[in-house]
Amino acid sequence: MRSLLHFFLFLIIIKLVHGRCDADDLSALLRLKKISPPPEAFVPPKLLSWNSSTNCCAWDGVTCSTDGHVIRLDVSGEFLEGGIDNSSSLFDLKHLQSLNLSFNCQVGKGFPIPPAIGKLTNLRYLNLSITCYTGQVPFAITRLTRLVTLDLSGNYKPGYTQLKLYNPDLSTLVQSLTELREL
Repeated sequence: MRSLLHFFLFLIIIKLVHGRCDADDLSALLRLKKISPPPEAFVPPKLLSWNSSTNCCAWDGVTCSTDGHVIRLDVSGEFLEGGIDNSSSLFDLKHLQSLNLSFNCQVGKGFPIPPAIGKLTNLRYLNLSITCYTGQVPFAITRLTRLVTLDLSGNYKPGYTQLKLYNPDLSTLVQSLTELREL
């Protein structure tokens, strides 16, 4: 009896912690899922739990606020690199505070960091390590004034332009990102 009571209390707590997923955020996540590799290739493990019949706040890699907005997204190692461009639904997640895209590097590819990253103005943590992003870091990243942690490490890829900081340069980046504590 006591175990059953604990189980029901656990379910109630889970319901309180996970708000019902915001409809716009659910739609954005389901569109993001579509850019993963085809099923015959490799099914990304986190994305397996993503389906419209369940609350997105309970999906692997997704954390929501109590009002159901996605505030944390960890899609590290999900083979999304290259599918995240300026038109990606990722940039519709306006309440996002933490984004981990690390280990999304595909063999033989290299893409620039999309300037639309600057739309995620609530971000405090951004991990773009080992994503094979190449070229100039977009100036739009200076709009992420709440960032505390920015990880761009491990983005060297032989045969591709490395990540560059010319405009913005490091000085501009640091002046703009006044909350930044870890780069």
